[in-house]
Amino acid sequence: MPVRATNPLWATGGAVATDIVNGAMWAADHGARVVTISFGGGSGAYVQDLGATLRSRRVLLVWPMDNAAINYGASFDHPDVLVVGGTDAGDQPYASGSFGRAIDVSAPAVNLYTTQLGLSWYVTGNSFAAPMVAGAAALVLSVASELTPTQVEQVLRDTADDLGLIGRDDRFGWGRLNVGHAVWLAPLRQMSIGPDHPAPAPEVRARYSVEDLYRLSTDATDLNGDGGFDDGDRRVRQMLLRVE
Repeated sequence: MPVRATNPLWATGGAVATDIVNGAMWAADHGARVVTISFGGGSGAYVQDLGATLRSRRVLLVWPMDNAAINYGASFDHPDVLVVGGTDAGDQPYASGSFGRAIDVSAPAVNLYTTQLGLSWYVTGNSFAAPMVAGAAALVLSVASELTPTQVEQVLRDTADDLGLIGRDDRFGWGRLNVGHAVWLAPLRQMSIGPDHPAPAPEVRARYSVEDLYRLSTDATDLNGDGGFDDGDRRVRQMLLRVE
């Protein structure tokens, strides 16, 4: 749902923090599970406060790094906000994008084809990368609706394509968004962390091809996100591979 927080009387289309917070809270109160806000100022303490409040309501807040090419280093890192960096067509960092420890994942931010007022054009900026991540989070919830915001974020991190330094780094976070991999993993993650580990419904099992099932039967895939292959992972694998 689109929620307007900007002041229509301002030529720049700006907004104050109070309006942004109120808009996000309104969205949460009206059923949103993911909120994305494409404004600068992501280093502000109120962003973490808003993220923590939304997360307590089972809502994930997604926020882009700004486009000022600033190295924020370790000056801020919001644990309750999914902070997004930008990449270009060559999977290199977006040149004007700021960076630092706060980045969790990255997404395309350069020369993106879109529309405005009925016209088609190309846009650039982290403000366009963040909605891609928010859309991916929504897709994850569409196939695994019981996941918490923290678990959704973990799925996106775990399935991102690692770029730059091995593991997490200040340019890409955990890597560039991989929507297909995230949607593939999400139902398995939900099954692996559920209290009763129920057998997957036929429509869930149908999402996985013969190749997927073979991969699960031969690889030690970490399904529950605990960093290893254990009994919880084996249980989900056995349920998914079981023929009834």
